[in-house]
Amino acid sequence: MKKKNIFLTILCALCIISSCIVTSFYPNVSTATPTKLPETLEQNLTAFILAKKLEQDPKYEYITFEKDTPEDIQKDIKKGLDSSLSSAKNIFENDPNFFYTCDVNNKITSKQFNVNVKKKDTRYYDTLDSNTLNVTDNIVNLINYNSEKYYEYYGGTYYCDGKPFPGYTLHMPSDVVLTFYIPAVLNYDNTSLIDFLDLDADQYAYFFMTAFLICSAIIALYVFLNKYAYEKEACIFRHVNNWLFEPAFILFLTIDALLASGTCILTTYSIEGTFLHILNRYHIELSQPIVYGVNILAWSITLFFIGLSVYWLKCQFTASVKDWFFHKTWIGKFILYFSNKVEQIISTDLSDEILKKYIIFSICLILILAFISLLNIPFFSFFIVVISLIGISIVGYKKIKNVQSQYQDILHMTEDLSSGNFE
Repeated sequence: MKKKNIFLTILCALCIISSCIVTSFYPNVSTATPTKLPETLEQNLTAFILAKKLEQDPKYEYITFEKDTPEDIQKDIKKGLDSSLSSAKNIFENDPNFFYTCDVNNKITSKQFNVNVKKKDTRYYDTLDSNTLNVTDNIVNLINYNSEKYYEYYGGTYYCDGKPFPGYTLHMPSDVVLTFYIPAVLNYDNTSLIDFLDLDADQYAYFFMTAFLICSAIIALYVFLNKYAYEKEACIFRHVNNWLFEPAFILFLTIDALLASGTCILTTYSIEGTFLHILNRYHIELSQPIVYGVNILAWSITLFFIGLSVYWLKCQFTASVKDWFFHKTWIGKFILYFSNKVEQIISTDLSDEILKKYIIFSICLILILAFISLLNIPFFSFFIVVISLIGISIVGYKKIKNVQSQYQDILHMTEDLSSGNFE
């Protein structure tokens, strides 16, 4: 086997092996218990604890208002909080992803709570009471969900629509203990709880970025350490050797960004179970192997293009800076082309009086009109005028050269005729 094929084979193997290793960590990431409850979930759990207390004791007075608090504010707060309690109770009692046991003054209620469930099989597993919750902020947000006015609390003062008012006191029950868990693999049918979860949590982004950087570094190191002589002959790689810098840079940057973004989204949906749920919804067989197969393919393609991008970058260092600039960049090629044209004009024989006068006239015309344009019209119009004049001068120059050529042909024919050559 030729060395160029060995290089390509090892590169593909590295991409596939790295992809398999990354996807093998998916279960560990999906079952990693977050260190903190999402804010919206915590707020609704606060409401659920109050609702469970009221379920056992309907006369429980969970909120009292300070003296001189306006009646309209009291009614609005009570209405908004009652609506939030009712909504939270309805969601957690019926959502297929929420399992709990609640002890209210030694009266226990539960919903399909499995005491033997392992924490590694859950997304969240926690025990809450009033001492473990950020009660004040949670209640203010719960009130604002359904109230007609807007309430705030900061600096020890309550505000309604930006104006301070005496406030209220919330009486969280001390005899309620809620133990709950949310499974790692979510059920997406008839669920509202998912709206409370940070499914694109930092743990997914952190995992993807860590895995992506490590795998990319391995691929980049392998490409950089290999001999350029072997790489430039390999399939696909040999086609990018002479690509110009600017279009190639934009192309590789765009493709790598799109592939990395797509793989990140696919990774997130696979870890959280969305991809698997979609396949199961359509009763696709071998759904779990398909999830892993698609992820391995996506990671492999992304890493391969990272390797191809690194190789193209390596190609930029195979020539001197001067050669690279003038032969591998658009700007360099344009400067080189323009320089050659200028050199041709400079080296033109100006002994012909007509050509000499035309060039002098063109230069004077360009300078005079450019100066006038600069004084009277905006810069963009000035730029257009100058370019147009240069174009007219170049066209005129070529026409004169054409006339000169035809004139020389006539002279040669005349000389031939005078010497008796009638052919």
